[in-house]
Amino acid sequence: MKITTFPAPPKGFNPVTGSDADLARYGYPRRPDPVKEPQLRALWDRFFTVPHTLVTAELVGDKVWHTRPQFEWKKKPFGLAGDWGGAIVQVSALGFSPPEPANTVFAEWVVPKITPKPTEPGSQTVGFWVGLGGVNTGELLQAGTAATMSGSSVNYWAWTEWFPAGYVVNNLAIQAGDTVSVLVCAPEPTHGYVSMMNHRTGIAISVGVSDPSGSTPYDGSTVEWIIEAINTEVPNFGSVTFTNITAGTQNHTINLSKAYTVNTTNGPKILATGKVLASKDEVEVIWDAAI
Repeated sequence: MKITTFPAPPKGFNPVTGSDADLARYGYPRRPDPVKEPQLRALWDRFFTVPHTLVTAELVGDKVWHTRPQFEWKKKPFGLAGDWGGAIVQVSALGFSPPEPANTVFAEWVVPKITPKPTEPGSQTVGFWVGLGGVNTGELLQAGTAATMSGSSVNYWAWTEWFPAGYVVNNLAIQAGDTVSVLVCAPEPTHGYVSMMNHRTGIAISVGVSDPSGSTPYDGSTVEWIIEAINTEVPNFGSVTFTNITAGTQNHTINLSKAYTVNTTNGPKILATGKVLASKDEVEVIWDAAI
């Protein structure tokens, strides 16, 4: 995956009134036309009108998340291997005419506190993310937070990935109890943007990402709000609720009215259960495993 970082804007810069050239210079996704692209503009406004300090992202190669040692995608696609828990919307089920791919997904969540079990050997990692595609193909563009438990120690971190290439965001500090906003969008078939914000610190980052294979457009056939297991167990995160959920195509809003849920499993054992709270446009995932 080719990834692009951007210089931090000057103090007082307002993305709502900034020029298109300045938005591109500082790494903001383009500002959608409010008349021609009202749904995309609503998503853009929801993220970038919140007071924040945009900093240049410090990225390092992800040596944990993208390995996914428990699951082999070539044998069973993402979301069907038991690694995902949460909600998915299949865009084709929405009946858009003409058909349109999803190109934007957004959510906020409170980073759940991991309850460590000191006697547990090795380490366990769980991720919380929003994404485009990946259910039926390997083209998954995603971003979110994760936690790795090793004995009595827990490390929280932020990351982004266009499978199979991924990065840890070193300078977006995350801790349990933080509210984070994550926006993933793909305005072009082989190029996207990931923007993330920690509301406790007011720090936000935005990066440009490109198709790692250089030949396959992103997959806009699904949108997801997911917790994902890396190992054969899931550390005790209690529950997490994805709120202010929104997604869209260029011309349509996508909500949870036709979402389906998935559970994180290890064989017959349910590790985490996904629930759609349609009346609130929220997705809740509850930890079930007895580690």
